[in-house]
Amino acid sequence: MNKALLIPFLILISGCAPSSAPPPVSSAEMLTEIRIQKELAVRDRMEQLKRLYRVGMPILAANAPLCGTKIWPHTGMMVESLSSVPDKFKDAMSIYYGLQNQLTVGYIVDGAPAQGKVEPGDRILSVDGVSIPSGTRGKTVFYETIWQDDRDVTKPIRLTVERGRKSNRQDVVIKPVPACASLIRMEEDDEVSAYASGYTITFSTGMMREAEDDDMVAAIFGHELAHNVRNHRDMKKMNAALGELTSIIIEYSTGLDFKDLLVTVGARAYSQEFETESDYIGLYMMTRAGYDPQKGMEFARRLGTLHPDSIHAIGGTHPPTARRFVMMQKTVAEIEAKKRAGLPLIPAESSALSTR
Repeated sequence: MNKALLIPFLILISGCAPSSAPPPVSSAEMLTEIRIQKELAVRDRMEQLKRLYRVGMPILAANAPLCGTKIWPHTGMMVESLSSVPDKFKDAMSIYYGLQNQLTVGYIVDGAPAQGKVEPGDRILSVDGVSIPSGTRGKTVFYETIWQDDRDVTKPIRLTVERGRKSNRQDVVIKPVPACASLIRMEEDDEVSAYASGYTITFSTGMMREAEDDDMVAAIFGHELAHNVRNHRDMKKMNAALGELTSIIIEYSTGLDFKDLLVTVGARAYSQEFETESDYIGLYMMTRAGYDPQKGMEFARRLGTLHPDSIHAIGGTHPPTARRFVMMQKTVAEIEAKKRAGLPLIPAESSALSTR
């Protein structure tokens, strides 16, 4: 911009500047407040993550009979390393929670097998004689060691931990119980979402804030666990692969390319049915862990208010919220009837296959 034009412009906008005199803020004062806000952000994140573990782990343990071979040894402890924490939280997590690059015990669910054996802040050096490396690899090695297909899930887990000072090493033995095989995760995202990937269940921070009580968290957790138990992700991948195979045959026969279309159609096949099955089984799963399925049903209605476009009779990849609510309402009635009759809380099957 021409300087001759810039000077008059600056003079003109100076007349529109604020005229009050707020107290000045020094750099030191601002840095102090930054530390406070980071601490509060970390504490909020950790409390939400603890809440997710507190709700989710009992659901995993209570539903082991429904999970077939997809079970693992349940200890009831959350383990993390500083390497897996977002950079913006690393300092605060180290200062306020003692998290290190070495795999660290972050939280233990009340009444869990690990309670009284390890403590938050313990650094895990080895599991069943296998050394745990520092960094993000440590968590992978830990779970690969205790989570093996041919392992007795009730076999004691032997840990060497470092508590407090580096010279203070202790050997501990935890006797796990069977639980559904799904790792619990939480990610930084304001969107209200949760998803299952086959062996993980991930909640967004937005979902944790939206779910007002533990029963609502349990309802979503049960739904996602049902996706994992019923192998919905693998089925979708298989349907997509079948779509791709069909497109190859068509292209070979006619020269026409329908790959993108048929892969998409295959991936979305039975999508609403998968969601309905997870709603149905998820209500059973949360009830088996002692949570109120009525709250799960109410949360489904609430999601309709959050996403008004889903309040219709057709739906997309998910069933319309109205149909979901009515189906869940009937499922709650089914569960209550089984309770009154003293029957086991096992979802009904539409085929001769027994419940896994």
